[in-house]
Amino acid sequence: MNKATIRTQTEVRYNWVDALKFLGIFAIYLGHFEKAAGFSFKFVFTYHVPLFFFISGFFAISKKEITFLSFLKKKLNTLIIPYFVFSFISVLVITVRSNLTAKAVQENIIKVLFGIRNNLPAGSLWFIPCLFVVSITYHLLLKTIKNKYVVLFICLLLFVVYEKLLPKTPSWFFNIDSSARYIIYYAIGAIAFPIINNFKLNQLKHYQKFLFFTVSTLAIFYTALIYFQKYSIFDPFLISLGKISIFRLVIRALIIIYVNILLCNIFTKFRLCNNIGKNTLFLCGNEAIIKLLLPECLNLIGLKLNLATPLTTYIYTFILLIIAYYILIPFEKKLFQKILGIF
Repeated sequence: MNKATIRTQTEVRYNWVDALKFLGIFAIYLGHFEKAAGFSFKFVFTYHVPLFFFISGFFAISKKEITFLSFLKKKLNTLIIPYFVFSFISVLVITVRSNLTAKAVQENIIKVLFGIRNNLPAGSLWFIPCLFVVSITYHLLLKTIKNKYVVLFICLLLFVVYEKLLPKTPSWFFNIDSSARYIIYYAIGAIAFPIINNFKLNQLKHYQKFLFFTVSTLAIFYTALIYFQKYSIFDPFLISLGKISIFRLVIRALIIIYVNILLCNIFTKFRLCNNIGKNTLFLCGNEAIIKLLLPECLNLIGLKLNLATPLTTYIYTFILLIIAYYILIPFEKKLFQKILGIF
């Protein structure tokens, strides 16, 4: 993996990570068009949420000692405050567009305060409070146990608890129940990041290169089967593994994430893709907003949105990301600077 970095006064950015985040946010926007996205609809839902928890885990392990209160304050500023700002902007847009009653607005605000998945006025925003819970939980576990592999095992147990004991309909405050399902990807990302970042193909021995290309080819082939919904070919084998068969969805997601990591090396060459990838929190927050506003703007000039083919949906998805990046995000960044200055 190329370790191309951009250094600022406060952080080190990795181009390949930003490109990977671009692929992830594109999949999120695309998948939420459902059947208009064709085969991509079900395909992206097998991995796009795990991908973002996986990426979020990259920087979970820091060499710098930080107190829990400092970490909590940081996550409140970078996740929870943005969650509420994006939520209330979304509620405002939805209220005006749909001419909601005061009672309906009140109900939406209450839903925002609880932050429960599948019950929010702007559906994709559930990820942000869930990530907050995941990051706080992982930080506490790592600070207590001080062994990332033991923490990974505990996260595996939490996943089993979710699969075996918890109801599949999200209902807990800030998606604490869903965090048990997704923290495993966060923990894997924390372990995988230095391995991926330091990977250099040209330094491998011949047999290692052969192994890499073999694994990559098989992963791409498997991903293609998943895209065309042919995963049933492998399910009987995975189910036959008995108790560990509950991890088949995790295995499936990780294989597709691996293929996305291979692809991101191509997208690092495109500055726009990297810039979009740097702003995925804002793009997540703006998904409902931009998807409501743009069709209304088109209506003003007598145009009607028609996603007639999956290719049209792909193109429209990219247009949405570009408009959000160039128009909405610059304004919101100034807004957040003022809000965070208060805290």
